[in-house]
Amino acid sequence: MLYLTCSSKLATMRRLLGSSFPESLKEMTDPLDPYTNTYFLFSKDPQSLHRMLQDPQTVNWKQELQIQGCQPQLGKVLEEVSSTYGSKMHTTSNLLYMKDKTEEEELKNCTIRPRKLPRVPENLLKKRRKYQGLKAAEAKRALEEKRKVQPGKQIKFKRLETLVRNSRRKLRDDTRLRRMEIYNRGPKLANQKLAFVARIMDIQGVSPAVLRVLKNLRLGDIFSGTFVKLTPESVKMLQVVEPYVAWGFPNLKSVRELILKRGQTVVKGKKVPLTDNNMIEEQLGQLGIICLEDVIHELYSAGNHFTRVNRFLCPFQLSISRHAGVNRKGYITEVGDPGNRGIGINQLIRKLN
Repeated sequence: MLYLTCSSKLATMRRLLGSSFPESLKEMTDPLDPYTNTYFLFSKDPQSLHRMLQDPQTVNWKQELQIQGCQPQLGKVLEEVSSTYGSKMHTTSNLLYMKDKTEEEELKNCTIRPRKLPRVPENLLKKRRKYQGLKAAEAKRALEEKRKVQPGKQIKFKRLETLVRNSRRKLRDDTRLRRMEIYNRGPKLANQKLAFVARIMDIQGVSPAVLRVLKNLRLGDIFSGTFVKLTPESVKMLQVVEPYVAWGFPNLKSVRELILKRGQTVVKGKKVPLTDNNMIEEQLGQLGIICLEDVIHELYSAGNHFTRVNRFLCPFQLSISRHAGVNRKGYITEVGDPGNRGIGINQLIRKLN
């Protein structure tokens, strides 16, 4: 490599390079763009700097330009040369600071103490592992059921026993409804105004009349519950669906626990828990109901606005044990038989809430 230290040699090299430079690229230069007309000067001798700057072949002082360099005397030389050409000059300086030790070396030298993890009791670890196993088995069963209904995976058919069971259930419902119309025997209410209805049985193959009543009561899902204001019409509806629901007369404590723990409403198409009284005031404020206590009082007393408040609440999704998905028959035996339970409905609410 050849080092050029003479200004005349640098000028000669610039002329040679300029003559061999393509004309198409020469047209891209702009005399008014200082960023295009940039010069970098590096020299330790102030006299050589002075000669290089005064040479018109090296620097064109008729255009806007910028000169960069790292010599401390470059600013003084530029002032002298620019004054001879009558050019205005603006200088800027940047400082570079160097540290003795880098940040990586400082991080290596500093001592990092290992973090002590909190100890977990062994019984809690066993519970976690058991819970994870149950969740994994449940997810596996759900995946298998999903694969069954997918097209092309497996043909889903009904067994003959299922068709016989559904036909017998429908026939039994039709017979029971005809007997109700003939005898017209109702339960003893004993001046009760409010009832809580929970669906605890499967409804596959039931009569269409039973399905219509369940839809009016909003009991489409199993283990769902709702409040019903007791009137002669509602009592007849409860008699229609009595083999599939458990109902009775809740006390104030049961009503309060259900609404505080499982009360939900629909806001913009989504179920939202009742955690804010402003939500209640926006929907039911015109009825004089502005908080949860007003909702509880209106439901328990079966007031004039009972239907509006009951429609404001979503059906209560009751809780079932984890083994209910595996041993459904045993769980139904544990819950009890459907029908009118009177004040015994409060025990069922405690178990499923």
